[in-house]
Amino acid sequence: MLTSSTTSGRRFWADARDERGFVTAQYLIVIAFTLFLLTAFLNVLVFQYARGVVRGAMDAGARAGSPAFATEVDCQAAVDRYLSQLLGGSIGATVDPTCSIGGGFVIVSDPDITFPGWTPLVPDWTFSMEARAVKEELP
Repeated sequence: MLTSSTTSGRRFWADARDERGFVTAQYLIVIAFTLFLLTAFLNVLVFQYARGVVRGAMDAGARAGSPAFATEVDCQAAVDRYLSQLLGGSIGATVDPTCSIGGGFVIVSDPDITFPGWTPLVPDWTFSMEARAVKEELP
C-alpha cells in the first residue's frame, strides 16, 4: 500500500509495509530502561528516608533514657515505638538498635544496619549508627 505525505509543497511516496511496528520495539526498550532507572532512583530515596528514621529513633531513645529516673527499658521502648510507627517491611526488619547506660551517657547503637537494594544497579547499603545523650544525675 502506498501512502503520500506533503512536506513543503512536495509529495513523497513511501511503502508503509516496510516499516510496520519498527517504532514499537524501540519504544518498549526505552520505557523498560526508564522504569528501571526510576526504580533505582526511588530505592535511593527510600534508603535516605529509612536512614533518617533510624537516626530519629536513636535520638528519641537517647532523650527518653537521659532523665535521672529513666532506665534502658525506657530508652528501648522509645526506639521501638518510633521505628514501628515509621519504618516497616524488609527495611525495618534489618534495624535492631540497643540501649545502654554507662560513663554518664545513654548510648543507642546498631553496628550492623543493612538496607537491601531493589535492583542490581543499587547495591545493599550497610552502615552503623550511634546516638548519645548525657545521663542526668540527682544532686
